[in-house]
Amino acid sequence: MIHPSSPILPRNSPTQYPPATMAARNPSETMAATAAVMASLDLSARFDDDQSVDIISVDGCTFDQIVEFIVDAHRNGTESILSLRCSADLALGLGERLDGKLTELDQPHIRRFEYDYHSGIAYIDIMGETQLHYQCQKGIEWAIELSFGRFVAAIPDAAVRDYIIKTILNFGTSQIAKEGKILKQADIALGDIYNKLPSFACEISYSESRSHVERKIIQYIDATEGEIRAAAVLKIQYPGAKWVAVGLRVADGSSTGAWIQHFDAMYDEKLPQQPDGQLAFYISDFIGATRLPTNFCRPSATELAAGVVRSVSL
Repeated sequence: MIHPSSPILPRNSPTQYPPATMAARNPSETMAATAAVMASLDLSARFDDDQSVDIISVDGCTFDQIVEFIVDAHRNGTESILSLRCSADLALGLGERLDGKLTELDQPHIRRFEYDYHSGIAYIDIMGETQLHYQCQKGIEWAIELSFGRFVAAIPDAAVRDYIIKTILNFGTSQIAKEGKILKQADIALGDIYNKLPSFACEISYSESRSHVERKIIQYIDATEGEIRAAAVLKIQYPGAKWVAVGLRVADGSSTGAWIQHFDAMYDEKLPQQPDGQLAFYISDFIGATRLPTNFCRPSATELAAGVVRSVSL
């Protein structure tokens, strides 16, 4: 299991309950305390606290007008994401064109360019990267690499160990593109060195709304038809970082992916005892199931329905 913001936690560590549950003296008190704890772990009511930055439409604007808007935003320190309804043909290469023009003007490049084929909208993130986002990104990469390294070092079969080491690749902040299906940029991506697309993608969402990043996680799995096998998200409340939620969606062999964790609480400033906040992975989430021992692979929906159970690898 991997905790997104701290060193790897011991596997099979005992569950810790908030003091209110431990202090209950009779069954009715226990039930009431348990209900209160479960309610506190439900962040659905608190997503209203998540303001997110403005998404500003630049529909109908010319290329030069969009560039002018970006330059003005840089000059004024405006935090925003631009949206442009356009055809896929126009969207392809637009990010590179904008960066080229901004270079000529001695301006910072756009941070991220994405296109949603379903809605026909391009999203242009013109904000600078926050220190919080950077720290989370590097922390998660470190946690994955450390947990992965510990697990692989303990594999007794030298051939399997060598295969995994030679196959895994950190794609970095990777553009994920499949013609007519998806054009996005993940914050973290890992996969088989011989594949065009990574097997694992992760989003650290601070300024984006929950609904926006939720669509992205769904599309990572569904739009790539399972080539991306696992997509994770760390959703941080904006702007105060009052709570953090984690999500994990996987390709489970069905026609669409499935949520394993759906924006579960990882941190909430209102809780005296913080939730566990762990994500559980299999080696196959990162490099696919080819040539891996079966016990290293995530069970498919069919296998789960048949009662197949495997221990989590990471």
